[in-house]
Amino acid sequence: MDDVVPLLAADLAEELKAYQFVVVSGLNRQVANLAAFVAEYSGRERKEFAAAVSSNLDKRLQGAAFAMFDGKDGSEVLRKQLLWASYGESRLESIRDLYGMSWKSPAVTIEVG
Repeated sequence: MDDVVPLLAADLAEELKAYQFVVVSGLNRQVANLAAFVAEYSGRERKEFAAAVSSNLDKRLQGAAFAMFDGKDGSEVLRKQLLWASYGESRLESIRDLYGMSWKSPAVTIEVG
């Protein structure tokens, strides 16, 4: 993104930066929520944790929860999920709500057809 922003008109560059902030904030929010969830099950059996994950967490966040339970960086799992989603519109749509990813720009109009 750092390479793109200087090429944009000032208003569009600001909108893109704001969108990046939304996505990063969404990522950080999910990581914090998962960390709190995992902390509740610290020291418990993996089977008990797995049952709690299955019944309480969105399937799209479960891999990160297990990574964190195993002492790994859950944010890395979620960043990989974001990268995976960047390769296609349907992929992006499948996780958009997790991170609050919505961008409506008055600076850009797209003509269809």
